[in-house]
Amino acid sequence: VLNKNVGACIADLAIASCSGLSTSPATPAFPGTVTYQAVVMNSGSATANGPIIVAFNISGHATLTASYPGSLAPGASANVQVSTASVAPGTATLTASVDPDNLLEEAMEGNNSATAAICADLRPQPIC
Repeated sequence: VLNKNVGACIADLAIASCSGLSTSPATPAFPGTVTYQAVVMNSGSATANGPIIVAFNISGHATLTASYPGSLAPGASANVQVSTASVAPGTATLTASVDPDNLLEEAMEGNNSATAAICADLRPQPIC
């Protein structure tokens, strides 16, 4: 007799580590406009039903939200972006959080955020 425990299929959303955050243009002018982008992936075993919300926070500034309107199948990823005024040269921190209000059931909630330092040249530097 073979016994095997089968766990429930569940989604697991995360911001791709190290390469999951970017800016466009890579060196935004100040004052000017910049687009922050996060790569959201589903490493779970079930589809994450959309819309999938991502919150972008620049330290010392307002939190902006954007969404991916579709669903993410297991193993799939999507780009989510938001455009806003660029920040003054200096050092700030960009944090992107997928499902910030924990509305979707996931296998792990602790992997929903990624953070990068935005240095004087305003390009995100991964914190890995």
